[in-house]
Amino acid sequence: MQEKINIGVVGLDNWYHALPYCQVLSEMEEVEFIGVSDESYERTKCTAKQYGVKKWSTDHREIIEDAAIDAVIITACTNQHAGLSELAAINGKQVLCDKPIEVSLEKADSIIQTIKKTEVKFMMSFTRRVKPHFIKAKEMIQKGKIGQVACIMETGRFLLPRSEPNSEEPGWYAEMAKAGGGGFVDHAVHQLDALRWFLNDEVEQVLGYTSNLVYKEIEVEDYGIATFKFNKGTVATVESTWTVVPPDAPCDRVEIQGTKGSITIDEISHRTTLYDRKGEVSYHFPFEDSDIFRKMLENFVTAIRSDRPPLASAWDGRAATELVLAVYQSAKEGRRITLPAR
Repeated sequence: MQEKINIGVVGLDNWYHALPYCQVLSEMEEVEFIGVSDESYERTKCTAKQYGVKKWSTDHREIIEDAAIDAVIITACTNQHAGLSELAAINGKQVLCDKPIEVSLEKADSIIQTIKKTEVKFMMSFTRRVKPHFIKAKEMIQKGKIGQVACIMETGRFLLPRSEPNSEEPGWYAEMAKAGGGGFVDHAVHQLDALRWFLNDEVEQVLGYTSNLVYKEIEVEDYGIATFKFNKGTVATVESTWTVVPPDAPCDRVEIQGTKGSITIDEISHRTTLYDRKGEVSYHFPFEDSDIFRKMLENFVTAIRSDRPPLASAWDGRAATELVLAVYQSAKEGRRITLPAR
């Protein structure tokens, strides 16, 4: 492979991630941003012009099948991830895939089977794994600073997403067929991946509840909360919502209670605090959102160059989606779900 890795961005639907990736790609010395595709002609044209990308198309195949491109970042609608990822893998492209991995486990399994056959790198865009305040919390857990982790509470309350930067409508984010869910899946996949990453453990039981508390007119939920019992005994509760209404501010917080102390993570202020018998120690990590996407890309590039496992695998993507789907099943059937779900 040549000195620089040529990368294309496929799909701009999740612009919250797509545009920061485009910005970082245009700045990184290790890569060349040479192609972008989206089903919207105007959106693709404007993005290509803004970031100086010569090749752009409304046909994803033109980017994925371009022999000059080594890797792709897939930020299209969730229900397109399998088709695009598998096409990329078959064409020998390394893949960085936006969250969630897909809308169903069948499609997630199809991705996993294809990347096993083609032996390309596939990395999930689980950004909490590169955020310094989350890395600090994991480090403290591993060092036993709070003893055994007994319980965790993750609270994520956010604004209704917008289909475009200048739109007030949620668009595809609120379409079940394209997104696979609403306010719960949107951020819970990040929260649930962080739990598995923190604990190095898997969930055995799930009990969930979803509802439409604010936006009753949309077809997906705007509120979800669930409790997860892990194999080693830790109990975690995850709340993920679109219930914040301007001018109220989003809330994104993690509380980790151990047998010898506790850790809190404030995602908004980028601060991690340890509470133990010695007192309180707080760590502040100032950074811009673009720094996180840069770290994701740096890890992706390193995995390709060094032929090492990516930061978050397709299996990690599947595991997070399995938990979300178990929450939806639990909420629908009004019962506790034991994994694997039946």
